[in-house]
Amino acid sequence: MWNTIKTTLSGKWNEIATTSQGIWDSIVTYINTTFSGNWSSAWSNIVREFGDIWDGLKNLARAPVNAVIGFLNTLISGVNTAIRALNKIHVDIPDWIPGVGGKSWSVHLDTIDSIPKLATGG
Repeated sequence: MWNTIKTTLSGKWNEIATTSQGIWDSIVTYINTTFSGNWSSAWSNIVREFGDIWDGLKNLARAPVNAVIGFLNTLISGVNTAIRALNKIHVDIPDWIPGVGGKSWSVHLDTIDSIPKLATGG
C-alpha cells in the first residue's frame, strides 16, 4: 500500500511540475500575444491553463483518497471472508435432545458492501 501511495504521489508531483511548466509557457505566450495585440488568443491561453491547473488539483486530491478507500476495501474483503465462513456453520440438533431436538441452528450474517472510489471527471 505504501509503495502505491509513494508511486501515486511521485506521479502527481511530476504532473504538478509539468503543469507548472505549462503555466510558465502560457505566461510567456500570454505576454507575447498581449504585446502583439492578439487579446483573444491571450485570453484563450489563460482559460486553458487555469483549466489544466484545476484538473491537476482534482487528480492530486483524488489519488490519496482512493488509496485509503482501497485499503479499507481490503479490510472489508477480509471481514466478508470471515462472514462467509461463519455463514457456513449449520448445526442439526438430534431428535433425542429434550426441548430443542429436531431443530437446526445456523449463522446468517450479511456481508459489507465495498466503498466506491472517487470517479474521474465527476
